[in-house]
Amino acid sequence: MKRSICVLLTLLLLLSACGTQDLPAETVDVTNHESLTACYDSYEARTGSFLFTEKTALCWLGETEQQNEEFLHFLAQQFAAAELPTKKLMSCRSAASGKNGEILLSLDSSVPAEGYEIEVSSENIHLTASDERGLLYGCFALIKQHRANDSLRIGACVIRNAPEAAERTVMLDCGRKYFTAEWIKNYIREMAYMGYNTIELHFSEDQGLRLDIWDEEYFQSPTGNDFTWACGGWAASWLVEKYQDYADAEKYLTAAEMVEILEVAKQYRIDVIPSFDTPMHCQYLRRHWNQYVEKVNRSYSFQYDGKTYSAAGVTENGVTTAYRELKETYPNITWSVIIVRNDYGITTNTKVIDVTNPVARSLLKALLTDYAAFFRQYGCEEFNICGDEVAFYAQDGWEVYAQENLQIPDGSKYDTFVDYINEITDILQEQGYRVRMFSDFVDRANQTQHIDFDDELEVIYWWLPEDNPAVVEVEHFEGNRVIYNGVQNYCYYVLATNKNGDDARDPKTASWTWQFASADRIYNKWNPTVFSHPVRGEKRTAQADGGYFLIWADYAAYATETQMWNGMDETGKYNVIERMWANISKMWNYDLNERLDFEDFYTLCQKLGHYPGYTACDALTVLPE
Repeated sequence: MKRSICVLLTLLLLLSACGTQDLPAETVDVTNHESLTACYDSYEARTGSFLFTEKTALCWLGETEQQNEEFLHFLAQQFAAAELPTKKLMSCRSAASGKNGEILLSLDSSVPAEGYEIEVSSENIHLTASDERGLLYGCFALIKQHRANDSLRIGACVIRNAPEAAERTVMLDCGRKYFTAEWIKNYIREMAYMGYNTIELHFSEDQGLRLDIWDEEYFQSPTGNDFTWACGGWAASWLVEKYQDYADAEKYLTAAEMVEILEVAKQYRIDVIPSFDTPMHCQYLRRHWNQYVEKVNRSYSFQYDGKTYSAAGVTENGVTTAYRELKETYPNITWSVIIVRNDYGITTNTKVIDVTNPVARSLLKALLTDYAAFFRQYGCEEFNICGDEVAFYAQDGWEVYAQENLQIPDGSKYDTFVDYINEITDILQEQGYRVRMFSDFVDRANQTQHIDFDDELEVIYWWLPEDNPAVVEVEHFEGNRVIYNGVQNYCYYVLATNKNGDDARDPKTASWTWQFASADRIYNKWNPTVFSHPVRGEKRTAQADGGYFLIWADYAAYATETQMWNGMDETGKYNVIERMWANISKMWNYDLNERLDFEDFYTLCQKLGHYPGYTACDALTVLPE
């Protein structure tokens, strides 16, 4: 009897010393959720399954200098936030080899960029990627498989998956509409969980300039200016009357808030593209300038390129020259309207800033220089200058400017526009940016053009010839420029209505170009190579370098940020999330709809839920520590 007790105690001591993780794993066969396995590039089922337990740990394999301890901790937080297996944080370690029950992480350059390979066995899980973004997506894949299976077991298998589109971007119109910093941070987390890798923050528009970066704690202006006065917004007068009362009209993001947003984006491996729209869509800036220098600060001045611009004129090297003495500036014009009127004193077309006016042009360049410097110091490398929908036909002096200032004998208004775009492109390139703009005014078909756009300028192709004959076909850019597919017929989510109450997000209305951008149509009809109109014209495809999902807030008060995320009612009507799932899934796998029908895909998305740690779209997200 005593001998039996001794043997039993000895076995228990051995088990305690070795740990159950080192014992042979139990073989239990599990079938992974079929709809999710259909989403991978390749999937091979094997015998057995891996069980997540409280002793499951993360283990970094390979060279220790490759390890990012902070990132490893962040991955462990994702599993804990997803309660896989519990809210307790997994232990993390580095070793030459793994143990049973561990998730083994390693880097291998042979894996496609941002992709991952997962080998699941009864003993452990081996996740391999070529970069940290791929490791993050791989961990999210395991969390999604757990949620789809509704089990702590994942069936033994080999998974290979990588995105087909290199850049997968969401553009957020935070110029027209004010979004809280917390909402944007959570939105970035949701994007990463889905598989996006870039967010474009479009902070300037006709209804606002909603980012104040001029805070010495976070930024020192290279131009020596403080443009805080210009930040804010307003509700446009042309809106249907009941949406003109916008409670958040004058709100904007602060430098501190933007730094927090950038830090979350960095943590979740999301690139950030600042977006500053000129010379069109400047209605707020024009109007606010007039009110500020007329009623608030008549002695206001700003600096750019060694010159100071004030009500007295242009000051350079201590000498001030009045505007009436300058040939290139309007004579007999007051300071309060100097950037508002064109060269003939006409105030029509109040959305365009006249780039032939040196005061207005310098103001735009000073603003752009500061915004670019701010984002560059926080690691941003791409900038969108937009340049879309430019109504320069009311700017009579643009043709004269091209002929006299640019010395083009038969110069056109369009040449003046191209010259301005090239100049601001050059300013940004000098700061280390790659520059992009919307495609509708690049090499426009109905314009006389003597100047080429910068060779390295990238384009977001959004307007099709079937809807606007003045735009060139996408083939014009293929092979010559970097192209991103943002075709509005499939990639736009727009807050807008009309006097009849038609919702621009309603797939049943014929009032809007965006009626085709429903989740099912995106999923079944679109991928980044598709540049065809949904119902008209020939089928048109091109190789794109990435794809977009663009959120526009023309009617900022039409939906709250919570309604945009969750939907307009209890059924989730018009929620942006389900359209994003369709969009991003077709950027990872162009032909996914041929393997998985939309109904099964939609059901799967409901099971996958939101990012780990989500509680509400505007609530503080706290990851386990």
